[in-house]
Amino acid sequence: MLEWRVTYIEDNSGIFVRFSDPRGDPWHAVNNGYEIQIDDLALPNKESVHMTGAIYGFVGPSKIASNPVGCWNKLYVSVKGQMYTVIINDEKVIDGFQGNRNKQGYIGLQNHDDKSTVYFRNIFIKEIS
Repeated sequence: MLEWRVTYIEDNSGIFVRFSDPRGDPWHAVNNGYEIQIDDLALPNKESVHMTGAIYGFVGPSKIASNPVGCWNKLYVSVKGQMYTVIINDEKVIDGFQGNRNKQGYIGLQNHDDKSTVYFRNIFIKEIS
């Protein structure tokens, strides 16, 4: 669970989960884990796998649930085995994505580009059984 806030609608970021040791490779998390996307400019339906709440490149969210620019948003990501659930602001946007990548690994916050200012707070990680 964490909270995020964008400064401008163009801001882009994400949360990476379950990627192995990147060993200095900035693309390692992209290619070996999953990214839960933060990008409210992606076009619905046309680029849904790039929209806020998507598991980037794999499955788009069922709805847009992010708050307006400048407001804090709550993100909850649950992974049990290879089953992924994403909840934004108490709205389930991904329910039952079946992954096939690592079952363990690192968690990371994406620094997409030097023009995107995304703030994070209240980051909590809890192992579930």
